[in-house]
Amino acid sequence: MSCDRTALAARSECVAQTAAATIEVRLRGEIDLASVHLVHNLACLVDGRRHRTMRVDLREVTFLDARGIASFVELMHRGELSGCQVAFVNAHGVVAKVIELCGLNAFLLGSDSRQ
Repeated sequence: MSCDRTALAARSECVAQTAAATIEVRLRGEIDLASVHLVHNLACLVDGRRHRTMRVDLREVTFLDARGIASFVELMHRGELSGCQVAFVNAHGVVAKVIELCGLNAFLLGSDSRQ
């Protein structure tokens, strides 16, 4: 099991843990124009085709803007092209509301859209 940490001015963080064909990613803090590179960096893990599933835990995300939403959609599409299923889970509060207002509940959250 490996762990990689990337931080941006203590506002955002990405922690990834891998096990077999699945990678678990936990995003923390604000996902906006200034920190969206954290999500873009996840594309390298998807493009490597080592993982069949990526779960992105949004439990600790406190803010999400339009650029953050766009990066989530881009990551989902790259996953589809690489044969990796990307699932965003545990969205709540303002993050869940932004996803809902964009009409992306079913697309981004899938079966986790009940939140």
